[in-house]
Amino acid sequence: MNIEISHEGSHYRVAIIPRTSDNLVLDLYKDCHEYFEIVEDKKPGMEHVVELFEDVPPGKEIEDKFIIGIYTGSRLMGVVDLIRDYPEAKSWIIGLYMIHPDFRSSGLAQVVHSKLAEFVDKAGGEKIVIGVVEDNTIALKFWSKLGYKRSREVTQTYGNKTSLIFVEELLL
Repeated sequence: MNIEISHEGSHYRVAIIPRTSDNLVLDLYKDCHEYFEIVEDKKPGMEHVVELFEDVPPGKEIEDKFIIGIYTGSRLMGVVDLIRDYPEAKSWIIGLYMIHPDFRSSGLAQVVHSKLAEFVDKAGGEKIVIGVVEDNTIALKFWSKLGYKRSREVTQTYGNKTSLIFVEELLL
């Protein structure tokens, strides 16, 4: 995957993040520390980067996982963790969708999402799923504006925190 995007006079590249980009990802995570505080009640660290690159859900292989970066020049300003055929065939789950605070509210996240939805559709996916922590109200509004609908609620523990997770789905 290597997609060029022009948005509001700026140019961005959406591409697979090389495994050697640990420090770029960690820098992004540190700039987006509020996500980790909401979800896990802790600060981001290298263990989160390792988890991004190495963790897969039960029954999945690393080959089913796409770690996608959003770049402006050489700067990593967003990351998406996308897993094929999970939780079921033809469903793709977003494990993480993170945009640097400097680029939020610009409309870029919606443009990138539309490109990802096209990618999933062309790969035979019929649905995109994401779990959103109840306390992440900004994210809930974002996914709702994109047309995601709540399918169920689950309780999940991440790090030091147990939260209600809203599972949202978008049919393609």
